Amino acid sequence: MNIKDKFKKFFSKKRHIATIATIIILLTIIGLNNYLPVGPGNYNQKQIDKIHSSTSSDHFSFAVMGDNKNSFKIFSKILKDIDNDHYIFAIDVGDLVYDGEKAKYRIFYNIIKNERTPFLVAIGNHDIREGGAENYFDIFGKFYYSFDYDNSLFIVLDDANEKRIDAVQMKWLEGELQKSEQHKFVFLHVPPFDPRSGVDHSLSDKENAKEFMDLMEKYRPNIVFTSHIHAYFDEMKNGV
Repeated sequence: MNIKDKFKKFFSKKRHIATIATIIILLTIIGLNNYLPVGPGNYNQKQIDKIHSSTSSDHFSFAVMGDNKNSFKIFSKILKDIDNDHYIFAIDVGDLVYDGEKAKYRIFYNIIKNERTPFLVAIGNHDIREGGAENYFDIFGKFYYSFDYDNSLFIVLDDANEKRIDAVQMKWLEGELQKSEQHKFVFLHVPPFDPRSGVDHSLSDKENAKEFMDLMEKYRPNIVFTSHIHAYFDEMKNGV
C-alpha cells in the first residue's frame, strides 16, 4: 500500500469515527430532551402571583385566546400585541399545542416564558394527547384553579376529556361561584353547547353540560369563555 492509499484509509476511518460520535451526541441530546424538565413547574401560580403584585384598579382589561396549537409565528405576534396593549393578564383557553409531547410543550413554553404580561393557561383536548396530561401538570400545575383580582373572581376549569366536568370539580365550581366577588368570569376549553348548526363540538355528556349550564344560570357569572370550535361567537343564553 502506497502512502496515498494509507492517507485515504486513515481519513476514511477518521470520518467514520466522527460520524458515529455525532450520532451518539445527537441521540444523547434527544434523550435528555425527553427527560429534562420543560419549565420551573407551577407556572400558573407564578403568573397569579405576578397579577396580585400589580397595582389594582377599578378599571382593567384582560385578553382571552385559544386553539393556537402549533401556530407559533402567529401566536408570537399576538403576544407582542398583548404586551403593547397593557392588559392586566392574558389567558389561553386550551389547545396550547397540537399534542402533548414534551418537545412541543418545550417550544410553547420557550415562547411564553419571557412574556411581560402575566400569561395563564387552561387545558384543552389536544394538550392531553400523547401522555400530555402529565407534561401539562409538570409545567403548569393544577388542571383547574381560581384567583381573584380587585373585585373580580376568575375560575378556570378542566373539560379536556371533551365529555364532562367531573363531580368533584363541579362541586368545587359551585363553591367558587358562591363567593362574594362583584364580578365572576369562567373559562373552559370545550363549550357546553355548539352554537353552530349541523355540527356538535361540545361536551358529549349532554346531562353534564346541562348541569353546568344550570349552575351558570343560577349564579350568573358575567361571562363564560370557551374555545374549541375555532370560531368567534358571542351570545346571551338564558341570562348568561
